[in-house]
Amino acid sequence: MTTLISEKENRAWCVVYGLESAAIIIGNILIIAAFAITKSLHRKTYLLLISLAVADLLVGAVAIPMFIHYIGGSVTDWWDVDDHVQPAQTAIEIFASYASIFFLVAIALERLYAALSPVGHDNLKPIVYYIVITSTWLLSVLLGVLSFLREKHVGAADNEGVFLFIMILLALSMITIVVAYSVIACILLGARNKSDDFQKRMAVTLLILSLIFIVTWLPFKVINYIFHFQRGATLSCSPGDFACLYHAVYATKFLHYFNSVVNPIIYALRVKDFRKGVRRIFFCCCEESAPSNPPLGYRERGIDNMVSMHSIDTNVPSMFL
Repeated sequence: MTTLISEKENRAWCVVYGLESAAIIIGNILIIAAFAITKSLHRKTYLLLISLAVADLLVGAVAIPMFIHYIGGSVTDWWDVDDHVQPAQTAIEIFASYASIFFLVAIALERLYAALSPVGHDNLKPIVYYIVITSTWLLSVLLGVLSFLREKHVGAADNEGVFLFIMILLALSMITIVVAYSVIACILLGARNKSDDFQKRMAVTLLILSLIFIVTWLPFKVINYIFHFQRGATLSCSPGDFACLYHAVYATKFLHYFNSVVNPIIYALRVKDFRKGVRRIFFCCCEESAPSNPPLGYRERGIDNMVSMHSIDTNVPSMFL
């Protein structure tokens, strides 16, 4: 017996996605606005965090609403859905989501470089950040375009090759983030003249960053592999129970969208200056003090280092705690 997802269940998922979209938009707009009005945030190190916020904002403001529109029309026939909506939505989602992932990778690698070579990190020019950011956006655009070109109605790219390319990049991103934060945690735990409490808190924080990324993205990656290589897979659902399959797919989509909800919290809002900027938005605080207005690219020990071994006691807590 074939069981389809009910209209009530589909509506409930649409509401959940709508709330998730709103949370993403509000959180990341706050981060972007805080950056815009807080001069102390106009530093090269924070460019990666702002780029991450922009990518996550695109997920919440474009990709998720398009997905709601698609499942509302194609699953429960609330409205007509053009044949181009699904491939367009997939392409935009891959573009925005992978931009977010790649910026998470860039942030992890920057922190690793700061931990391994504090002096070299101090001497990085702003142009390096601009190159990384531009390359990240271009790679994300490439993935989105390839995703659209592989669709049947276009047929300009090999579906199998594009799928494997995208999934391999996701796997490499997961491995890179986990390895980078694991190495940093080991460095912190092995550092001398630091309190045991501080070392443990930092190690736990880095572990949390890795686990959140894995928990939000791994289920989506696994279910994609299953459906791609095993057509007609039922997972653990009963044969013909398509409602169960819909719920499984919807749940993995919710999780990987949720990564864009928590990113502003676990990255930007753990930075003291970003928290000050958000407070200024809500409480209309007065002007910033004069010393916190360095030009973009200004270098000062303990300012641009995200994980600096030179001033780890004063620098890292402002970024993580």
